[in-house]
Amino acid sequence: MDTVDTRQVQELAERGAQLVEVLPASAYDKEHLPGAINIPLTRMTPDAVAGLDRGAPVVTYCFDHQCDLSSRAGRWLEQLGFTDVHDYMDSKVAWLADGLPFEGTQGPETRALARVVDPPTFGPDDTVAALASAFEDSPVAVVVDGDRVVVGVVRPEARSLAPDTRMRDVLQPGPPTVRPSIPIRELAGSMDRDGQRWVLVSRSDGTLLGLVHRDALEEGH
Repeated sequence: MDTVDTRQVQELAERGAQLVEVLPASAYDKEHLPGAINIPLTRMTPDAVAGLDRGAPVVTYCFDHQCDLSSRAGRWLEQLGFTDVHDYMDSKVAWLADGLPFEGTQGPETRALARVVDPPTFGPDDTVAALASAFEDSPVAVVVDGDRVVVGVVRPEARSLAPDTRMRDVLQPGPPTVRPSIPIRELAGSMDRDGQRWVLVSRSDGTLLGLVHRDALEEGH
C-alpha cells in the first residue's frame, strides 16, 4: 500500500480507481468525493467489500491527515486480498480545501466558494500607478506571485504614494484567508466575531480563489 496526494487521487479516479470513504454514513452523506462509496471501517467485513473489483485500484480516505482510519482500512483490504491499494492520508479535508468538486447533502452551494468575487490582482513588482481604478468594487487589491499564491494586500491609501512605488514595498503581508470548503454560516459567524468585512478564499497551498464580502453571506443572497 502506498500513500497518495490529492493530485494522484484525481489521476487514479480518472483511470477508474474505486474511492472508498471509511467514515460513518452520517459523515459520508454530508460530503464525499465524487463517485465514492461508503464502507465504514467498523463494518468492513469480507461480505461488505465483496462488490469491489479486486482487479482495480482502491483508494481509501477518511477525514483528515490526523485520522488513521484510511490507513487501517487500506491495510485491512490488503489482508482481504486487494493488491492495488492506495491510502489518501490527507483525506477529505484536503480535497475540499482545494475547492474540488464533491457530492453530498451539504453541497458546494453552502460553502464559501459559492460567494467569491474576483478582486483586482497585481504582482509584487507592479507599481502603485496601476491602482487608479482598483478599488471601485473591492476593499483591497491582492498581490500574488506568478502562481497566484497570495503574497499580501494593498489598501486604497497606497494611491497617495509616489506612482513608481512597487507593490512589494507597500503591501501588508499575511491577510486573513479561509478555505473554499468552509460552510457559509460558519464563515459568517467567524467574520462577525473578528469584525471582518471581507476575507480572501484560497486553496491550502495559498492559491487565490477570490474574495468574500461579509454582506454576501446573508441568507438569500
